Amino acid sequence: MVVCLFLIGFLGFKKNRPNLLKDYTFSKSFFFKDNTLARFTTSYDDKYRLFIPLKEIPKEMQQAVILYEDKYFYKHFGVNFISVGRAFVETYLKKSRRIGASTITMQTARILFNLDTKTLSGKIKQILYAFYLEIFYSKEEILEAYLNTAPYGYNIEGVGAASLIYFHKRVQDLVLSEELTLAVIPQNPNARKPTTQTGYQKMASVRQKLFENWLKKHPQDKNQETFLNIKTAIYTPSDLPFYIPHVVDFLNPSVYETEIFTSIDPSMQKKIEKITRNFINKKSSLNLNNAAVLLVNTKTMQVEAALGSVNFFDNAILGQVNGFASQRMSGSTLKPFIYGLALDKGLIHPLTLLKDTPHYFGVYAPENSDNQFLGPVLAKYALINSRNIPAMDLGVKVGLDNYINLLKKAGVRNLKSAEHYGISSVIGSINISLLELVKLYSAISNGGTLKNISFLKEEPIKEEGEILSKEASFVLFDMLSYNPLFNNKKIYNYQGEQVKVAWKTGTSFAFKDAWAIGNFGDYVLGVWVGNFDGKSNNNIFGRVAAGELFENLLEVIVKETKADFKPPIYPNKNVVKTTFCAIDGGLPNKYCPSLTEDYFILGKSPIKMSNIFRPVLINKKTGLRACFEEEGKTYSRIYEFWPSDLEALFNQAKIYHLKPPVYEEGCEIKDTKKDNKPEILTPKPDITYYSSSEDIALRASAGADASNLYWFVDDSFVCSSKPKEPCFISAEPGKHKLVVLDDLDRYGISSFNVSVK
Repeated sequence: MVVCLFLIGFLGFKKNRPNLLKDYTFSKSFFFKDNTLARFTTSYDDKYRLFIPLKEIPKEMQQAVILYEDKYFYKHFGVNFISVGRAFVETYLKKSRRIGASTITMQTARILFNLDTKTLSGKIKQILYAFYLEIFYSKEEILEAYLNTAPYGYNIEGVGAASLIYFHKRVQDLVLSEELTLAVIPQNPNARKPTTQTGYQKMASVRQKLFENWLKKHPQDKNQETFLNIKTAIYTPSDLPFYIPHVVDFLNPSVYETEIFTSIDPSMQKKIEKITRNFINKKSSLNLNNAAVLLVNTKTMQVEAALGSVNFFDNAILGQVNGFASQRMSGSTLKPFIYGLALDKGLIHPLTLLKDTPHYFGVYAPENSDNQFLGPVLAKYALINSRNIPAMDLGVKVGLDNYINLLKKAGVRNLKSAEHYGISSVIGSINISLLELVKLYSAISNGGTLKNISFLKEEPIKEEGEILSKEASFVLFDMLSYNPLFNNKKIYNYQGEQVKVAWKTGTSFAFKDAWAIGNFGDYVLGVWVGNFDGKSNNNIFGRVAAGELFENLLEVIVKETKADFKPPIYPNKNVVKTTFCAIDGGLPNKYCPSLTEDYFILGKSPIKMSNIFRPVLINKKTGLRACFEEEGKTYSRIYEFWPSDLEALFNQAKIYHLKPPVYEEGCEIKDTKKDNKPEILTPKPDITYYSSSEDIALRASAGADASNLYWFVDDSFVCSSKPKEPCFISAEPGKHKLVVLDDLDRYGISSFNVSVK
């Protein structure tokens, strides 16, 4: 019965035995994208101790340690009694010299259980603990524990840490001469410390003997002797690199591996650090003393460069604050997402005419940063010129709740309700980090789809939902690309082609934060410039401060990266280029003085006839507005008809439009809109069309004075054509309303049916 209970207890303990290294804390090693060491931290007890699983420690390294320390390791049960007996006789009976007889298991016991083995009682304890290890743990577990805790001089423990410090290499990358070096140090780590001349000589002497024994088992390695005779570079802990400290501090709490391979490109990182520091040094007289930068590849969603401050060690500028992770007031950097929502809701297209006029939002009457109002402004120019009033008006129309929910979906932290922020959320009252902002802008390049940003080399991309449609994202990118760079500079790729940069700047309230962020090719670059003390400074202005640094960095990134930096391609056939009246963004009537092309989202973008420019009949004799046209007695003149609020702004700016004269007395104005209106010829309302067959042809007859026809299906613009030319569309099954409008604002209405064949 007792034997059974003992066996049950033994088996239960062996199954649930504690990890040998459970009481140890370990360092973490952070590597650049090219696997070179960026930073090596210490453990909680201030040791350089890096855990490397036994399966990742090279077999040669394991064999060298066993050959030197304990060649019968896999044959004994923790204690080599022949060696112990010899050591006992020499040390305690003859007292000739102290010699050791410790096996790897015994050395592991001494380290793990902190034993004093210089006394006889301590040696007995060591032997008993060695038996304990052999009973409950495998040889592989014991060897793994030893290789990760063996002393290597200084505060270095384990082959993983020793390899990184002495050779600046991972243990997995060591060559034989380096493995033999590490094998002989733990037996006398202070005397054989390879960083001193004496220590190196002692280590080399012992290593030579080990190599001779090695050749008895591995004669094929005779050619490696040359490398043993060459003194290679040996480094000390003070030689360890200290790169990307903000990235390391940001990752450290969230990663549990001891070897962390980041996505940071060392060459790009160093260039960005140098350019940013030089920029801040040049601006020091303006009391601009800090900056943060983030560069993300939108295809891999990996961070390729990250700078938290210009000097981690400068307490005067609070250098240890992480500028890319800290939240600060957004300024105008979030305005593009108001415009993106407006594009998706069909409220605007790039040339929709918006009003930059005095406006009250409740009791709040906001102004623009220049304290001026521009009056009529096309949507894309309202965006790139960061006009507040149009953005706030659109914010109300798209719904502030929808806007805040978009930001929440993107993972912006600490957001409050839309009611809390009110309309000011559109122009900068929301706190956001550079990391969160770059994630939002990355979604523009990725067709409106959010993806996680990673600092790690191998982390898979995770899609986190859609915040904008592909169509709206594409059009928004194009709108932002009209924003000229700080010095109106053109950036060219290595093939000599101009790089299209879609970017935006922002300045927070009271001039505390300057932002610049933009998309180009497969990258998003985000820049913050300011002071971590939060004091106001009129020189902290988005376009001037952050914009200039953005341009400097952009130029080097494009120059150093052998990529095409092509803009996004058309997402699908729903995005087309359409001709607009350049003045007001409407469909051009025949009187519009200038035309332009821009993108239009079929089925979403709003469209209406341009009606700013209209013809007026003038009586040649009286100069009054004629009642009707009379050959030889009247002539036609084009006048501008602006809404009254916009006209008032023009007048304030001393821009006066010529007013048409009053009508002649006795005129009865005839509505001529019904005359010569277009008539739909096909499709016919009494014929059924099939969705699986050819596209449906839209044809209409029109007055001789009409130049263009515009077609609408279910009130959505679908195409334009000349009066004598057909327009082809496809349609879903069901009954559809069809409208054709000519450029004289006359229209015809019909319907048609589509069925499944």
